[in-house]
Amino acid sequence: MGSNETLPDNFGKGGWKICFKIEPPATLGNGMLKISFHSDYNRKPHPDDIVEETIKDMWKRRKEVNPKMWNALKFRVDSYSTFHAQGASVVKLNLGLTDYASYQGSGSLASPLTFFQSPEEGAPERHLPLSLGNAGIVLTSDNFIILLERSEQVGEGVGRWVLPGGHPEPSHVNIPDSYLTQSYEGTRDMCLTIERELYNSILMEITEEVGLRSSELFTLQLLGMVQRERDKRPVLVGHTRTTLSKSEMEARFCCQRIHTEACRILFCDIRQVETFFQENEQIMPEHRGALQLYFESSVCQQDWKLCKE
Repeated sequence: MGSNETLPDNFGKGGWKICFKIEPPATLGNGMLKISFHSDYNRKPHPDDIVEETIKDMWKRRKEVNPKMWNALKFRVDSYSTFHAQGASVVKLNLGLTDYASYQGSGSLASPLTFFQSPEEGAPERHLPLSLGNAGIVLTSDNFIILLERSEQVGEGVGRWVLPGGHPEPSHVNIPDSYLTQSYEGTRDMCLTIERELYNSILMEITEEVGLRSSELFTLQLLGMVQRERDKRPVLVGHTRTTLSKSEMEARFCCQRIHTEACRILFCDIRQVETFFQENEQIMPEHRGALQLYFESSVCQQDWKLCKE
């Protein structure tokens, strides 16, 4: 396959669902998000070798189209549970590991859920990468939500609109590649470090993709998690505000050389967010879900009050 060829875009098809909401939103260290990290939650290879070889082949084809991509460990959401404590939502995430090659390879399939079916208990989910992504709702000082148009240098969703986001990285918390194939159980300290990475990674994606500095951002709040239905990819949704206005953000984005993953910055007036995400099919489905989650949250109500003041 030549470098000027493209693979079919399957990523904008299908719907999304809200997995859970965190009310009030979680902040780092407030005990509303708990992590369990165990090898039992790793992606399990499919019993049919042809299936696994197909995934490897699809990854190879994606790398031929976009040679800048590389493989790396990713966190995998095996399952989650929610409960209430002292009037607040508490979420437990059961995390294991997968890798980017499995995520991109399986995502290139027309129907991952059908492809990964097997007689084994828990199929097809146990064979799906379920790579944990993230997305950040960022509000400007004059109450516009920041979106980005994906460039041709990204692994998926070229030309589609997304919130700033990506993946939390196991490498940032010194998790070795060997954990993908060997048994392990995360210690309490490791789980706390992973929790910190889930928050920090959203802020890092915002600063890298939009060009904001950390000093220009308010405290990050976690609103919950959404899921893309076609491959069940989970995405944690965070919320923050910036001290910059829409016009200042446009100038910052245009002047800085930060356009690796995004070729254009877009804005949605908070007063039009419900109509915006319902009518714009160019938005990736999981990011439409993130906007819906935000619209239903208490944080959105607070932002509305600030908007009216």
